[in-house]
Amino acid sequence: MSRTLALIVAAFGVLAAADASAQADCYAGLRPALERAGVKDLDCEHFDREIKHLGRTAAWRGHSYDVYRMFSRDKPKGFGVPRGYTRILIFDGGGRFLGQYGGLNQPYRMRIVGSDVVLDLPPEDGNRIHLGRAKPPARVHLDGDYYDLSK
Repeated sequence: MSRTLALIVAAFGVLAAADASAQADCYAGLRPALERAGVKDLDCEHFDREIKHLGRTAAWRGHSYDVYRMFSRDKPKGFGVPRGYTRILIFDGGGRFLGQYGGLNQPYRMRIVGSDVVLDLPPEDGNRIHLGRAKPPARVHLDGDYYDLSK
């Protein structure tokens, strides 16, 4: 094999490894916890993901939660228009995935305030998830819609 051909083969190997690494990491290190919780369909090939750790809620009787905002955008083939949605992922203080509220169609700004996740929306539209209890609420009101906690 010529030296040039060997360099080309090596370069493609590095690119393939980098692509596989990016796909494996599209959940920002959360994949193992999601898999342990039984979450299926952890697709990194057809979606771009932006995951941000918003922080940990204030403790309430020993309970606190780690909250992540995940914005997913599909990768359409051809001339398709990409669609996106936001999910709010909830983990207990030990890193166990408890569930998500999802399907919001905007990458809303949000932050942790005490025991609450507060979205940058008017209060009357639903802008707050109160996590000051022993478990996250089963249903929340956000941006005029209701979202159930689901895995």
